[in-house]
Amino acid sequence: MSAGFKVAVISRDSSRLERLRTFVSPNTKENLITVVGNVGSEDGAEQAKQVLLKQVGKVTDIVSSLGFSWWQGGPPHTQSLKDLQWVIETLLFSTFVSWKAFFPLVRDNSDYSYTFITGGAGEKLLMPGTGFLTVGAASALAFCQVLREEYPEVPCKLNQISEPRTLGD
Repeated sequence: MSAGFKVAVISRDSSRLERLRTFVSPNTKENLITVVGNVGSEDGAEQAKQVLLKQVGKVTDIVSSLGFSWWQGGPPHTQSLKDLQWVIETLLFSTFVSWKAFFPLVRDNSDYSYTFITGGAGEKLLMPGTGFLTVGAASALAFCQVLREEYPEVPCKLNQISEPRTLGD
């Protein structure tokens, strides 16, 4: 943002957007655009996209970091189907719906990009009690890998970033 780039952030929670603004330097606050919206539903993602386009005009790079920061609900045998559905909806379905709405904005330009941040939870069980987190994150990671294979000729850059690994991993 200090180089003049505009950054747009979409969140369902306006208080989180307000909190984000407190971390931005006063010199660059005008380069932060915040949109309250639910990119986890088809209607919500489309509405957020229209609001964003109205505010910024052109989108060149998209970073998708959807889901939640942590989930430790216990081992799978203690969880309900409703818990699993919530995790899959939050991590996989929202990633799909958001991609479907926003990908067309960048797909046809080789200078543009769409980047998924999937974290490390999809690659291994982080600790006991996080199994459903691993299942949901692995689903989102697999979706990203499928997209990269399904769209090898797409002009924009499709990227996937997970948690950095250390030599001991």
